[in-house]
Amino acid sequence: MSIVADRLNALTVRVQSPDRNITAQMRGRSDLSLTFAAGSYATYDEESLAAQLSRLATSLWIGLQRGTDEALKGTDVEAVRTPDDAWDEDSRKFLKARREVVGNGRSPGNCVKVETVGMRDWRIRIRPGTLATYHETELIGELLTAVVAARNDYTIQVEELSERMHL
Repeated sequence: MSIVADRLNALTVRVQSPDRNITAQMRGRSDLSLTFAAGSYATYDEESLAAQLSRLATSLWIGLQRGTDEALKGTDVEAVRTPDDAWDEDSRKFLKARREVVGNGRSPGNCVKVETVGMRDWRIRIRPGTLATYHETELIGELLTAVVAARNDYTIQVEELSERMHL
C-alpha cells in the first residue's frame, strides 16, 4: 500500500456539534460513528437535533478535508478541490460542476433524510414524531445509513459527471 493510502486509512477526525452534546468520528475512509453525551438525546426535538446534526456533518467534512491535506504533505500527491487549483480549463469546469452536485440519502425507516451539496453543505431532516418512537441507538443507525446513502449518491453522480466531461 502506498504512503498516501496508509496515511488516509490511519486518519481519524473527531468533531462535536455546536452545543457539544454530539460527537462524530470518522476513522479511515468509511468508519463513521456518532455518540450523544449522557442524557442529551432526550433534550432535543426533531428540528433542534436536525440543526445540530447538519452543522456537525459540515464540520466533519471540513475536518476530513484538513486531515487529508495534512496526510498529503510531503508526498507527490496534490489535492485539487477548487476550480482555482486546476491546471487546465476542463478540470476547472469539472470542479465547478462538482461543487453543485447534490447527494441525497434516506434512512431505512424513512425517518431521516440527508442532503449534501458538493459534500460541503449538509442538511439533515428528521420526520416529526421520530424521537418519540426511536431510541437513541436506533436513530443513530438510521442517521448513519442516510449519511452513507447521501455520500454514495454524491459519489455516483460525480463519477457520471466525470464520464460526461470525458475526464
